[in-house]
Amino acid sequence: MLDTTINISNGGSDSVTITGDGLSSTAGRDTNFLHPVSIAPLQNKSFHFQFTPSASVSSATDSIHYQVSGKNYTALMTFTANGSGGTTGTGSLVAVPPNINFGSLTIGQWHDTTILLFNNGSAPLTITSDGLSSTEARDTNFSSPAQIAPQSDISIHLQFNPSAAGVQTATDLIHYTSGGVTGVATITLSATGAAGVTSTSPKAGSTFTYAVDTNGVAQGDSTYTVVSNSLSFQGKTNVLEVSGPTGDLNYYHIESNGDVSVYLDLSAYSAELISAGIVGNIPSTWVTIPLGSKQANQSVLFDSTLSLDGFPVSVIITDSGRFIGSSSITAAGKAFQATEGSMSLAINATVEGLITVFSADNQTEIWY
Repeated sequence: MLDTTINISNGGSDSVTITGDGLSSTAGRDTNFLHPVSIAPLQNKSFHFQFTPSASVSSATDSIHYQVSGKNYTALMTFTANGSGGTTGTGSLVAVPPNINFGSLTIGQWHDTTILLFNNGSAPLTITSDGLSSTEARDTNFSSPAQIAPQSDISIHLQFNPSAAGVQTATDLIHYTSGGVTGVATITLSATGAAGVTSTSPKAGSTFTYAVDTNGVAQGDSTYTVVSNSLSFQGKTNVLEVSGPTGDLNYYHIESNGDVSVYLDLSAYSAELISAGIVGNIPSTWVTIPLGSKQANQSVLFDSTLSLDGFPVSVIITDSGRFIGSSSITAAGKAFQATEGSMSLAINATVEGLITVFSADNQTEIWY
């Protein structure tokens, strides 16, 4: 067994708490984190690690699990050595991350996530099967063997569905072989079941088709597909991603107070400004319709000075959202109770605040 000392540094401005570790092989040994260890900002601590190479094991990966400001992260550390008599090497499977916390989930609803399985060894490996400790988890990736080349990875989907309130956990054991040697990678899944919570978000794969808008005006049949209801996108989690009939993607998020946020692609405004001779790029952003809070809101989405033939042009885009009330919507021959709100976008481009060179105002009503 070979021993070495490694410094682990915290280069950030917040404290780091190391909560545990996971080794890809018994050839490695890490006994440093039987209890949580904290490292202050811009400080470091020394730890001892051991590694025992053999003819069949020439590397091992240690995944260091840590928390910063309540969020979980994983750092990977790899030990390599030449084992006596070893010439062929083996594959070593590492899950990144090995611990998945889905957060608070509604009881009875499946939620999906994607992780990587990485072959950190020097030879190909073949995943032969998986084994779950609970029916609350789902792993449908290995109905047939999957091979991973050395220093390569594959993406897999895992799902979790809490069956009761409180913290629920499951373990997924990924069995593999390489060079005649068998191994197991362990993945831990957890979530906090939320009792009595009803989600109105449609599940991934759901479709809806309409032929008229909410005013009864014919639009032509249009089918939309829910791509995901648990997407992390542009700073928000559990985002609803919807694909339109032409493949365009739209993103929606239900805030904790019931307000609905919509991610707006403002490139059309950039194009309108360019057509008016004003050069500039307007970034996309989230806007909120106060359906839950029922409070009118107004925000400035863009405020910058652009250029028109060398002259400075002040461009301001504002968003106004308001709650209208409850209404009944008829669709597919049925009446649905909905909450109605509106979103107004106004853009004004002026020279020295006096001469308007471009102006537009668009209002959209939304039923939820």
